[in-house]
Amino acid sequence: MKTLSHPADRAAPGPFQARGARGSILGLVLIIQVIVSILSFGLMSLAGYNAMSVGKEISAAQAFWAADAGLEDAKAFALKKKKTFADAGWIEPHVRTVGTAQYAVAVQEQLAGPDGERLFSVTSTGISVTGTTRILYLSTAFWPVQSGLFGANWVEFDGTTGAEGFVRSNGDINLIGSARIIGDAIPGPGYYLSDGEAAKVTGSVDPAAEPFVLTPIVVPGPPYESVPGQFLNAQGALDLTGKDKAVTLSASGNYLFTGMFLNAQSSIVVPTGVRVVIYCSGAVDTGGGAVVNQSHDADSFQLCITSTGSTVDLNLKGGSEFYGHVYAPNADCTLRGNANFYGSLICGGTATLKGGATFKQSGAVPGDKSLPWFSAWKQQE
Repeated sequence: MKTLSHPADRAAPGPFQARGARGSILGLVLIIQVIVSILSFGLMSLAGYNAMSVGKEISAAQAFWAADAGLEDAKAFALKKKKTFADAGWIEPHVRTVGTAQYAVAVQEQLAGPDGERLFSVTSTGISVTGTTRILYLSTAFWPVQSGLFGANWVEFDGTTGAEGFVRSNGDINLIGSARIIGDAIPGPGYYLSDGEAAKVTGSVDPAAEPFVLTPIVVPGPPYESVPGQFLNAQGALDLTGKDKAVTLSASGNYLFTGMFLNAQSSIVVPTGVRVVIYCSGAVDTGGGAVVNQSHDADSFQLCITSTGSTVDLNLKGGSEFYGHVYAPNADCTLRGNANFYGSLICGGTATLKGGATFKQSGAVPGDKSLPWFSAWKQQE
């Protein structure tokens, strides 16, 4: 039989039970307060971090545009048509204020030959009001002499070769077989066009008044652009000696190789709007229908062969095509076997065309040689 108890007979909560309930509520309140405090601190920290990030971005932008203004300042001096920056009134240290920022510009003149060609680099450091710095680098690739094709020792055409443009040498210019020159052929002082061959030249054949002196190249410092490792051999040469290999030089700027080798329909691609300068310390050899610079824009590709210890060779053969400007003050240059060259070719040794090779002056080889050709700037820092 179940016994029912009266509510009054049930035991009332003890004092410890009541205190436990109140303690639980108090603990929950404290936990909530801690969580709210942590969230508040996090939000304040995030806001502060965002403010700092925005401030850094503003400082970086100020420094960048100050450095860019420094490059434009140097370019304006370069365009004054003086032989050197100093002749144009350039004084270093060259420091200027732009708004709340500053820039400091340093110029290194690397090449200034008697025909007015110029090679120099400009380093501009922009400094924001908070001290943030950005460094921009600008260089001119060599500015070709008033000659599409130049061989210091002599220039020789043999076979059915031909040239369109300005041909010059410090020695003789020899035309053998049915070779022809559409343009001027200017031998060196005291030297001549080969006997009886003036009829094969459409322009002047009068010797130059003085020899042209090629100045050694000074390779600018880093940074350098890079190519994927599979296109380089163990010695650091650009090696495209496999069938249909193609490398794209996607960034404007300077590239450094110990040699260049292309064959079997391989190619170097320079996208539209990109301008590259390659400094090569060794031989350059192309053949087998290879194409150097598939854009066909000679002004977008410049090759400086920098070797000074011994004579190196530039060999274009086997139906290969080259679109660009080459400055090789210590190289013999040979075009043969239906190779085609478009641009300008300046060689410190001999320049020889054989077989059915052709040369066509192309790109910026202006009458006013004092105007420099600027490569795109490169951010260093």
